[in-house]
Amino acid sequence: MASTAATSASIQFRVRPEFGSSEVVEKVRVLLRKLMNLLAMSLIFILHWLEILGLCTDIMFLDKYHPSTDAVLNVTFIRAPLSAWLKVDVPLVFRGDDVSPGLKKGSSLNIIKRTVKFLCPADIIPPFIDVDLSELDVGQKIVAGNLNVHPALKLLRSKDEAVVKIMGARVSDQRKSK
Repeated sequence: MASTAATSASIQFRVRPEFGSSEVVEKVRVLLRKLMNLLAMSLIFILHWLEILGLCTDIMFLDKYHPSTDAVLNVTFIRAPLSAWLKVDVPLVFRGDDVSPGLKKGSSLNIIKRTVKFLCPADIIPPFIDVDLSELDVGQKIVAGNLNVHPALKLLRSKDEAVVKIMGARVSDQRKSK
């Protein structure tokens, strides 16, 4: 069982007006167990939590995930004016796989891209992009240009680049099922 001293340890954060500044605008103390709980949440929720507490209003973050496990590798917090434009890798969230005609036939989902790079106004950075798989059949794909995003976002990749595809079942798998 964990001791109360270990679970009540806290970390002090110092808010500075800019990178490299020695001036401290505000000091914030956060319980270590609360911080660990927050890190387990989505990074989007951490920013919303900080905004609710009034600790930040113009801080964005860029995150880097492991390509196969989706573990967070790096998080960079940025303070930028709301008029700034930022290059952001926006994560894709795939929905509708339970009703996809292609997946119901036994095909497999081939996720080609987990994020897509956009040039975004600082005040319109989406936390994620929904990708609807509910109408995809075998052999069909969704390309980056077909993603449903805010009109102010500018795609920085080819519009024809595939992000997900429904792959047909292997011939050997089809023979086994017969």
